[in-house]
Amino acid sequence: MESYSLRRLQPYMGVTLVVQGEGAAAITLNGTVWQIELRIDGMRRGWSILDRSATATAVPFAFWSPDEGMLRRLPLPPMMQLDEGGLKHQAETFIARLAQRFDELRYPQADHHELWLLDDETQRPLALLASAETPPQRTAGYPLQWQCYPFDKEPAIEEPDSAWLARRRDAAEALEKQLAMRAWRGLRRWFQRDEQGNGISDGERLDATHFPQSGLREHWPEPEQQTRVDGYLRKLAPRLLALPRLDDATRRRYEAAAWDHPLLVHYLHPTWPKVLDRPGFDATRVKARLMFVNAPAIDKQKPA
Repeated sequence: MESYSLRRLQPYMGVTLVVQGEGAAAITLNGTVWQIELRIDGMRRGWSILDRSATATAVPFAFWSPDEGMLRRLPLPPMMQLDEGGLKHQAETFIARLAQRFDELRYPQADHHELWLLDDETQRPLALLASAETPPQRTAGYPLQWQCYPFDKEPAIEEPDSAWLARRRDAAEALEKQLAMRAWRGLRRWFQRDEQGNGISDGERLDATHFPQSGLREHWPEPEQQTRVDGYLRKLAPRLLALPRLDDATRRRYEAAAWDHPLLVHYLHPTWPKVLDRPGFDATRVKARLMFVNAPAIDKQKPA
């Protein structure tokens, strides 16, 4: 079985974890509930969101959980006239292999090609716009500007009021404007990242230190700009911890910020490749469970 992760851009929302086996795949956004998709050979269409075969298509078959097993079967497209019995056997075989090896799986980052918005002055990476598994031939059709994550969509204990939403929108607009002013010409460039994190573009090599690990430049010249970026990355920390290439110092910093968001830690920690501060993690999980127990009206919908 092949397993890997793909970043969800734009804006950055976390990662998609993928496990592929012979004739099937499992895909998840949170590491807890997986969608099982079965490959149907002979149909000349792209295969799922992965688009890895030109001679097959995929049929969503079921939702599965490593803790609870099969959760729900999905209806098959009636117009395709599929062999339901054969597909059921195909799914059961794949799920049995997946369950047997699930704890051994690791999810290395597969989208090594990155489109970066460049700083106008230095022409160095400023913010990550897109990523791809295979070398794109052009920048046309990809995002032109960097966008903030919409934090107002996160689970909350109480229904946010209009003032809270307005503050979030104002903060997002201010940060997006800050990036736009730094990159007003809209210069973009594809880089292929190697195992050490260095970037190659048109034969030019750029050292890994020039690429922000979070996908957004973390150091800014003005105190107000720095405060704005720091606050954004602290709120985004539970999602940033899903990135497999964070160095340990950066991971510890994001973990410390993530402990302020117990619900997101509860929802998203299965997508993290590792946890360094185990006592802090355990304490945060306890906080999340208490929040569920003590707040019956809590929004328990998993974040996308």
